[in-house]
Amino acid sequence: MKEIVTVSEISYKVKDKIIINNISFSISTSNIFALLGENGSGKSTLIDLMFNDLKANSGHTLFFGKYKVNFKNIGVLYDHLPLFPLLRVKEIIQYFSTIHKLEYKNIEKEYFEIFKIKAITSRFIKELSQGERKRIGLLLAIIHKPSLLILDEPFANLDPTIISRIWKILKQDNRTIFLTTHNWKDVEKI
Repeated sequence: MKEIVTVSEISYKVKDKIIINNISFSISTSNIFALLGENGSGKSTLIDLMFNDLKANSGHTLFFGKYKVNFKNIGVLYDHLPLFPLLRVKEIIQYFSTIHKLEYKNIEKEYFEIFKIKAITSRFIKELSQGERKRIGLLLAIIHKPSLLILDEPFANLDPTIISRIWKILKQDNRTIFLTTHNWKDVEKI
């Protein structure tokens, strides 16, 4: 199988405190890779390092065998979602649909019922609960049908009744998935 993600000897420290110490792993096509760790163990920091949002002290990450990240085939869900608080849900989905050259109507038809979006489309992002924001973030990560998903705590704040429906959508098309969690039970389920 072809390696989609290769993390090689990444280390990161702030002043004298080591945050990430010599982490290496690879993820092959169509595999699901879960990184388990306690809150504050550096899982989100590792994702930031993988995407060069933070500069590693050493090491590197390859996506699809390349150093340069091409988000055309990658969907990302950060733990703290960088959504625009003064936009309505419909507006943010339209915005991302435009970026990916997709039709909003098609996104609405394919995903709104599964993600329970229809009832909140006219609400401002700042008015949403953490779970509602997480559902919007997950939708935005997959609307362009990427072959790789990087998901930071994807099930935190989600209603357990919706997790299995969303999980089915996330792993469609034999996607390669890298996810972080502190919840062992989530990993056991998937």
